[in-house]
Amino acid sequence: FGAGMNLRYYPHTVRRIEAIDPDFHLDRFSQPRIEASRIDVDFHHLDAEHLPFEAERFDTVVSTLTLCSIPDVAHALGEVRRVLKPGGQFLFLEHGRAPDASVARWQDRITPAWKPVFGGCLLNRPIRELVQGAGLRLDPGRTEVVYLRRRFIPPSDRFAVIGEHIVSEGDRLDLQGQTFTQGTAGDGSVRLTLSGGGTITLVGVTTFDAGSVV
Repeated sequence: FGAGMNLRYYPHTVRRIEAIDPDFHLDRFSQPRIEASRIDVDFHHLDAEHLPFEAERFDTVVSTLTLCSIPDVAHALGEVRRVLKPGGQFLFLEHGRAPDASVARWQDRITPAWKPVFGGCLLNRPIRELVQGAGLRLDPGRTEVVYLRRRFIPPSDRFAVIGEHIVSEGDRLDLQGQTFTQGTAGDGSVRLTLSGGGTITLVGVTTFDAGSVV
């Protein structure tokens, strides 16, 4: 469940969620989002390898950038299959071992140093094979491998993270209707000065998280 960022994206047909996350440090982010959500969220501090739910209970299980760091990921995926109803769906957005051999070699080189710094994250975990190995069938029409392109990487050290957006010097970002959690944006149009120099303009903002400017 992490910081609860997915809550805003669930369709209105979703009325209740059983959410799990073992990290107590994320509560300061997730709990305000839970309280503000229209969805009834029953939150548990649990690991994914030992789910306290009866078999065939859920219509859908959702995992976002999680499988990379679960110690016994095969067991966790077995739990996913166990708690899904017949015909249920496992929706996941994960990063893992690249199909490109040259990229995968770099993942293998980097992972030993990366893992202890980033909470046990393994860059080279073969997510597709692990999901299939748990007896879950991948739908070819709904399964996609995506490489992040260079254009998503800030061109310099002068950038800011605003919600889920990465913006650079001179960018104009339309955030009409979106709300952030700290500070006020005055009349809804605010220019932020970046610590590395330069500015960005936010449009349609009611509040923003000043702590996200880096």
